[in-house]
Amino acid sequence: MVLRSAGAAVARLNSGPVEAGAEQSYDRPRWLVHFKVPDLDVARERAVAQGATQVPGPADADRRSQVALRDPQGALFTLGRATE
Repeated sequence: MVLRSAGAAVARLNSGPVEAGAEQSYDRPRWLVHFKVPDLDVARERAVAQGATQVPGPADADRRSQVALRDPQGALFTLGRATE
């Protein structure tokens, strides 16, 4: 599902990878939410200030166009640099 504002995509919701969820392996479906933001660094800082933790990613952060985070309850989401 894509959320649009004035015709531009601002968020996307799709199914994420399947993880093992317990000692006895079973598939646990989950959602992965993507948000497009005008300033990736500011949005990341705000998310972390509200309790999110950044998920380790590529070492070359200067060219990164998105960042993965987990909210305080552990839900994974990404912030992506909005393009014109």
